[in-house]
Amino acid sequence: AALREPPGLALLPVYSGEDRGLGRGYAHRLAWVLRPEIAGDVGRWEALVDAHDGELLAFEDLDHYGVARNVRGGVYPYADDGVEPDGTMVGGYPMPFADLSSGGFADAGGNFSATGTVTTTLDGQYVRIQDDCGAISEASDGDIDLEGADGDDNCEVPPGHSPGDTPGARTAYYELNRLREMAASHLPANAWLDGQLTARTNLPLTCAASWNGTEVLFYWHNEPCANTAQNAAVIDHEWGHGLDDNDVNGSIPPASQGGGGGFADLIAAVRHNRACIGRGFFTNGMLCGGYGDPCTPESGCDGVRTVDYEERTSGLPHTLTWVRQFCFGTPPAVQCLGAAYAEAIWDLWKRDLPALYGMDDNTALEVTTRLLIVGSGAVSGWFDLSGPDPGDAGCGANQAYLQFLATDDDDGDIDNGTPHMTAIAAAFDRHEIGCTPGGATPGPVVQDSGCAATPTAAPVVSADATDMGAELSWTAVADAAEYKIFRTDGERQCELAKTVAGTTTGTSFTDGGLQNGREYSYVVIPMGAGGDSCFGPASACVSVGDDAIFADGFESGDTSAWSQTVP
Repeated sequence: AALREPPGLALLPVYSGEDRGLGRGYAHRLAWVLRPEIAGDVGRWEALVDAHDGELLAFEDLDHYGVARNVRGGVYPYADDGVEPDGTMVGGYPMPFADLSSGGFADAGGNFSATGTVTTTLDGQYVRIQDDCGAISEASDGDIDLEGADGDDNCEVPPGHSPGDTPGARTAYYELNRLREMAASHLPANAWLDGQLTARTNLPLTCAASWNGTEVLFYWHNEPCANTAQNAAVIDHEWGHGLDDNDVNGSIPPASQGGGGGFADLIAAVRHNRACIGRGFFTNGMLCGGYGDPCTPESGCDGVRTVDYEERTSGLPHTLTWVRQFCFGTPPAVQCLGAAYAEAIWDLWKRDLPALYGMDDNTALEVTTRLLIVGSGAVSGWFDLSGPDPGDAGCGANQAYLQFLATDDDDGDIDNGTPHMTAIAAAFDRHEIGCTPGGATPGPVVQDSGCAATPTAAPVVSADATDMGAELSWTAVADAAEYKIFRTDGERQCELAKTVAGTTTGTSFTDGGLQNGREYSYVVIPMGAGGDSCFGPASACVSVGDDAIFADGFESGDTSAWSQTVP
């Protein structure tokens, strides 16, 4: 190996082997000091070799390494309504990208390396929590555990913890970071996603949450409504307004064009795979109102709305005609207006993509997520509320129907069809917000086209846990130009929206930034050569990370119970 610097000689004090009295027991050996560079190793190695007989006296890395540590705490994964598995507090959730008094930030799994006492205030790289109950400041010379107990509410904190270490603070911090990761994996150039968002929690109002143009605001529990920072769907909804306000178009559509309420609802619905927005929002048994078409008792939706018309009393799709009749006021209620297009996108995912193309739920989810996150960026209006006849309300160039088709397209020409055009048209037409080919402003002829030779088989995936990471491999699939790897964590994780962890043309992938001992799940989707719209079928969802690396038998050498591999 090459040397980092020329060799030198040094006298090393060593024990003489004799008891000669205080201060007189040393002998000395002359040694060469060699400092090699070892390929692929970041350490600063030093060898001490006896200059007379060549004995290796010492070989060590001169670098001082911090101990791998973690920032974590208890959160309400979806709600604080006591419904298992995601309506009770779960401990040990990572606090992604948390600030550290030692400098820098934790990674996505809450991991960091440092020595000594380190403090976090949840003033993170991408999310800053400002809790109205008080300041957040948690410190430890080991892992920083913000803790939390099921049933904690409002300003209740673990014994001995800072007044701002509330369940709402921790829940909002985790959820907002995971949302940002998901969106940034589709929108890597979005400046808002690269900035820091302030979330204010436990504000002293009731039944409210909001986006004020720069911050998301959440309010404490007081009957008849739960704490909105302890409800992931409400968090998602308000964050959705923020993304809508900071996309390519740069503003939320006005009420005359459908407003932004439906988009924000869809962020929550897609993130958690639930049509009922804000389960547990009402604490007095009330169900969602629905602007004259309330949720049914069978739906059990005690949230603020649903994006599935079958959960409403009428059981009928909410159309432009319905919106014009029931979403009255000046301006009309944007959450009411959102019913038409929120239901259309939910239909696309749950009804039309599966029915027309036989897609499984995970494949349809990722097609829909991409259309929603990317396709809505240039949308300045979801439909025209007052002008065209029903069926032609989405003919504007910057309205949702044509923008979704443009995002779905694989050759830059929607007039010759797009890969999933039949499904998109069916979903929008069901709610009278599409653009019919024979209308006053003719839309493109509905036809599926493009994505030739897209894969038709799903890969078979295996995964192994590693230190703060995972190793994935899968079977090759015919016609796959590349593979997209999607990752998620949390309760019900295989059902949730996923972050694009990476893309590769090979059949293996190494992931990092994971919390040791935490379960993560992966889906691998083969993509055709036609581009980002050419989805093959998703693999089965494979989980990794919560298997024991060390089990009984460690000391005896019996490793039969050890397992890191998920078949």
